[in-house]
Amino acid sequence: MDDLLLSIHEELGSVFPDLVVSGFVATNLNVAERQLEADPIRGLPLRSAGDSEGLTLERLMQDSRIISWRSAMARSGLKASTYKSSVEQLARRFLKGEMIQTPLQVVNLYCAISARHLAPLGGYDLSRLPRQTIEVRMGNPEQDRFQPLGGRAEDMPIRRTIPVYASGTEILCWAFNHRDSAVTCLQKETRTALFLGEALTETQRRSLDAAICELKDRLSSLGAGIGPNVFAQHSGKPRNTGL
Repeated sequence: MDDLLLSIHEELGSVFPDLVVSGFVATNLNVAERQLEADPIRGLPLRSAGDSEGLTLERLMQDSRIISWRSAMARSGLKASTYKSSVEQLARRFLKGEMIQTPLQVVNLYCAISARHLAPLGGYDLSRLPRQTIEVRMGNPEQDRFQPLGGRAEDMPIRRTIPVYASGTEILCWAFNHRDSAVTCLQKETRTALFLGEALTETQRRSLDAAICELKDRLSSLGAGIGPNVFAQHSGKPRNTGL
């Protein structure tokens, strides 16, 4: 998938000038899924969210990474307490002792890693993308389509103030990392996937880099192939990175 292009639209970059989006392509993902089905314990986090920092539910709200995501939601015209970032939602569940249980073990794995590092991660089936381009931009209510995974479309309006991941007019993820699409999400038969995360600050960037590295290592140990890296910053010029 060397021709896959990831970019950030200039308009969005002007609002969030330090926005970085990075990730990688994984092949043979179905092999990793079968390995995890046979031994689900391999998909559990090495430790729960925030153990290394003594994080608690109380301290979660004081963490600069969570504060930055809440601020970003508010700047997008959304109520931050209602539209929480994916990482805040996951971290809250893990800190309460709740494990993420979806039909896909690979999804459970990357959610656990996301919560542990307080860094958002998402997975997309490359064979289901309408184009080999992904742009992180503001929503276009006149053209964009969005079928949220496990939610109602009317609760997630498409607006010109709300950042989305889009391939053509198909929204892959809404409000940065708040909700993925049912159209392009990972499936049991997914073989080639794109894993992405984003950061708005340097602190978030360090956490994202660590989360991506751990996910790559875990998937590789489960038999998946680790393909090309992808990276974009607000200039909108896609390039590779050495994650």
